[in-house]
Amino acid sequence: MPSIAAGTPDISVFEMVAAYAAFANKGVYTKPVMIERIEDKNGTVLYQFAPESKDVLSAESAYVTVKLMQGVVESRFR
Repeated sequence: MPSIAAGTPDISVFEMVAAYAAFANKGVYTKPVMIERIEDKNGTVLYQFAPESKDVLSAESAYVTVKLMQGVVESRFR
């Protein structure tokens, strides 16, 4: 795990943003997708994406983590 901090894993920005979004989403991870829906030329929805999500940590832990990250940024710019 320490190697992740050094930037050595093969993780895309897309995957990293999805992981961090779980903190802002109260501990719920939602699998990212590029296409939300497909419509024909008349606006008829041909396919509607249903997001896959799962709880990955408690809402309390997510809140505390967000506050800790926020504190680091705020203390840096004071």
